[in-house]
Amino acid sequence: MKKKDSSIKAKLDFDMARYKSFINFIKTLITNESNDLIDFETLRKQAHIKSEYYKGMETVPVEKIVGSQGRFRDFDNLFLPKHDHIRDRWENIDKAHYDEIPLPAVSLYKIGDTYYVRDGNHRVSVARQRGIDFIDAEVIEIESLIKFDKPEQINKKILEYELKEFFRITGLDTYRPVNNIEIKIIGNYEILIKHIEVHKYFLGEKEKADIDYKKAVCNWYDFVYLPLVELIKKEKLASNFPKAGLSDLYIWITEHWHYLKEQYGQYLEPSKAIEDFKKKYSSNKFFNSWNILLYILNIINKFIPIQENEKIKS
Repeated sequence: MKKKDSSIKAKLDFDMARYKSFINFIKTLITNESNDLIDFETLRKQAHIKSEYYKGMETVPVEKIVGSQGRFRDFDNLFLPKHDHIRDRWENIDKAHYDEIPLPAVSLYKIGDTYYVRDGNHRVSVARQRGIDFIDAEVIEIESLIKFDKPEQINKKILEYELKEFFRITGLDTYRPVNNIEIKIIGNYEILIKHIEVHKYFLGEKEKADIDYKKAVCNWYDFVYLPLVELIKKEKLASNFPKAGLSDLYIWITEHWHYLKEQYGQYLEPSKAIEDFKKKYSSNKFFNSWNILLYILNIINKFIPIQENEKIKS
């Protein structure tokens, strides 16, 4: 194929990939889901890694490559390009396919049955756009305490592990009913543990004594956590933040409450903090307005589908 033809074809392929990325963005916006590619470094911290070892060369299903070590912001969850600034690199790789120029194997991490790019993000993206099912890869396999085989299992499995750790450390499930403990955001169980530790310290300061950890846990749950959670339920805050659990909302409201107290220099009732938080940050505020439609109309011209008369036949 002539270089000119392959260059034009690569340009059109990138335009189409960007258009598909836009459609994917709209679908996830409507369904209130995320179109983000998995950040491997964040996952590495959350998955409690035990060991890693070099496996060598493998032929890997492209659809099982679900994340990236460093370029997760440049591609969406389908490995489609999210930004125009990667056009040149992307088109050069696509052009190499048309010109039948061999490309080096990509480098991947493997956790469970999922893969994450160490090197070769653009090659993976081009492969997805071209409908290539398998890609040669140099693989490093990672063993973790958390087991999962599919991307959609990751958050659930991590949260299950973190909940067990929370109960192991605090013993709360043996002291109190736990139907009011609900976390949907990874890392927030650790924040709850820190809240208990801070409460234990201030309780000891108040009573001028070294407080037993069990007593601190129960006192925090009965007199700090539960009253605020009951207010959150009463205000039906969960309906405005579907991606957060009761305990996530407790953390957010607590932080917002302290922020307001510092801002105004006086004590505020927690109900006031909830009211202010709901007013400022409710997700429904965006989705129940025409802003979403205006946003789409403002950017849609950048993603106009390629016309048939613009395509070049092979």
